[in-house]
Amino acid sequence: MNGWANGRRMKMSLYSAAYHLYYRTVSRTARVTWQASPVSSHKLWVCWHDALVVVLISFLAEGAPPGLCLIGWDNDRGAVMRDALARLSVNVIQVSDRRGQNYKKEISSYLADRGPCLLTPDGPVGPYHVPKPGAEDLSKATGIPLGCLTYEITRCVRLPRWDRIAIPLPFCRIVIREDELSHYLSR
Repeated sequence: MNGWANGRRMKMSLYSAAYHLYYRTVSRTARVTWQASPVSSHKLWVCWHDALVVVLISFLAEGAPPGLCLIGWDNDRGAVMRDALARLSVNVIQVSDRRGQNYKKEISSYLADRGPCLLTPDGPVGPYHVPKPGAEDLSKATGIPLGCLTYEITRCVRLPRWDRIAIPLPFCRIVIREDELSHYLSR
């Protein structure tokens, strides 16, 4: 194996460790109030891409329910997140747009008897708050109901990206609410 590949692997391992430390620290210091269905309910939870980190922190603060999973993309960034979240008992199902519709069968079989699952209808590349049909299609294919989550937060940093993702800071206060489903469905 050449030095470039070893350096890249080491860099990804460091990123994974940093993400793990961040999630663990913030989820232990955040004060989270849930005003939604029980977090252990077997649903496909949908949130906008900018809310994903806040919602993950909220699930982790409550003690990640058994089988909690996140549907993410099969790329380097997805692999780093998968490794970091696996240490926190969160499963990441990686899908690839190269596989077309086959991922629905794969996810359906995985979700059959599991806990809640998170996905973003506007991710991974936007446009901002414009839903794609994947969440609806997956709900129909699996028979698992959709639930939509929104949040309020007291302390966070918003990254200057397409999604303006909110990064909670330690000792923040988060309120998670169930939102109206129609805002998250493709038009």
